[in-house]
Parts: sequence; structure tokens; C-alpha cells
Amino acid sequence: MPSVRKLAHHLGISPNTVGRAYADLSREGVIVARAGGGSAIAPHTGLDQPALQRTRQERLQVLTRQVAVRGLALGFQGSQIIEALKRELALHGQTLPPTILPTPLEHEEVPLLASRNRFRGRVTSVRAGELLAEVTLEVPAGQVVAALTRTSLERLGLEPGGRASAYVKATEVTLGH
Repeated sequence: MPSVRKLAHHLGISPNTVGRAYADLSREGVIVARAGGGSAIAPHTGLDQPALQRTRQERLQVLTRQVAVRGLALGFQGSQIIEALKRELALHGQTLPPTILPTPLEHEEVPLLASRNRFRGRVTSVRAGELLAEVTLEVPAGQVVAALTRTSLERLGLEPGGRASAYVKATEVTLGH
């Protein structure tokens, strides 16, 4: 495989980006680092297929959560989010059956916006531009600063002094009351 610097130069991107990609592929067992430098594609027999499948499934779960959280934060209903996803898949030649029943959460799964990720507090400031807004909440643990669309800000009716909740999930924050 080409060196990190060579590939970065060829693609016109940062060597750090290529380095992170190589590190991810190495952790997943897709490539192996050679002693003395360089990387090679792992032999097919050496690939940990179950681990690769788990990693891919985890990435899909993260993407699904992001779509759900962001769509809900923009004020869309679940059915609207699903229809948008169906249309996007259809554009790529993937059609879905007309009705897809939601699968219940497994016992080890937590709901998307679990109560343990909920911080209740008071809105201390709101800065809004044409499209985006920044809301700061004073919560028992300190402060939560969230960026959201102007539409979501208006839909939620968040104002300084008002009460609000922040649901924190990894690097995502969804506001509601």
C-alpha cells in the first residue's frame, strides 16, 4: 500500500486524515502494518469477519441515531424521517417494502434519548443567527451549550430564564421541554 504521505499527496488531503484511516483499517484487521514501515492488505483468511461485521453494524447504528436525533431536532415526525430515508434509498436503487415494522429494543439496548442522558436546567442565553442558534443551559453539572437550527429554536420556544432539558448522546445534543 502507498505510504501515508504519498496517498495524502495523491488525494490532496491531510496526512493526518490518511493516518487515521490507516489506523482504523489496522484496528479492524483489514490491513497489517509491516515491521520497518509500510502497510499491506491483510490476507483474506486472516480477516476477522465477525469483528468486521460488528464494526460495520456499530457504524450503521451511529448513522441511524444521527439521522433520528437530527431529524427529530428539526421537528420532523418519525414517519417523515422514514419516508425521507426510503426516498434516498430508492434513488440508489434500493426499494423497501411498503410497511416496515419497528423492531423492539433488546434488553441490553438503551432508548435513543435515555433519561440518564437528560440534564434539566434553565436557559441562560440564546444567540440566534439567520439559520442557526446557540443555547446555553445552566444545569446541576455545569453548563450545556447546544447548537440548533433557528426553526428548532422557534418551535421549542426557548428563551432566557425558561426551563429546558438537554439530552446528551455522545457529541449530539437535542433540546426539548
